[in-house]
Amino acid sequence: MFWRDREAVKLLVDGRTAYLEGAFQNAINCFTEVIVQNHDIFFEVNGRILLCKALLEAQKLELLEFELESFRNFVRRNKLIPAAKRSQHGTFAKLFKKFVLVLGHKQQKILPDLKTLQNSISSGSVHLPTEIRWLEQRVAAEISKRSMVVSKAVPNRNSAPLQTFQNC
Repeated sequence: MFWRDREAVKLLVDGRTAYLEGAFQNAINCFTEVIVQNHDIFFEVNGRILLCKALLEAQKLELLEFELESFRNFVRRNKLIPAAKRSQHGTFAKLFKKFVLVLGHKQQKILPDLKTLQNSISSGSVHLPTEIRWLEQRVAAEISKRSMVVSKAVPNRNSAPLQTFQNC
C-alpha cells in the first residue's frame, strides 16, 4: 500500500511541476494517472481539482465541463468524504463550472456575469482557501481583460483632448 501512495505523491508532484512550468498537457496526463490508478480518497480529490485547473489553463473547456460535472458527482456520492468537505468541494465545482460556462461565451456582455460570479466567490460560502483564491484571481483577470476590450471598443468622448485650430 505504501508504494502506491508514494507513486501517487510522485505523480502529483510531477504534475504540479509541469503545471507551474506551463506544460499543461504533461500535467493533465499526471493528474489523470493519479485519478485512474489511485484508490485513496485524498489523492483522488486533489488530483481531480488539479486536473480541472490544468484543463482550464490548456483551454480545453468542453473537457473541463465534463470533468467538473464528474467531480461534483464523485464528491456528492462518495460517503468517505466528510459532509462539510463534500459541500465545500461541490460548491467549488459549481462556481468553477459557472466560470467555464461564462468563458465559453464570446460576447462582450458577459462582464456582468463575471462580476456576479466574483461576488458569489467573495461571499465566503466555500472554505477551500487555495482553490477559492485561485478561482478569484482567474475571475478577476478575466474581468480585467474583458473590461480592457470593452473600453478599447467604446472610446470615451470626455477623455480625448479638444483640438483647436488657430489659422482657419
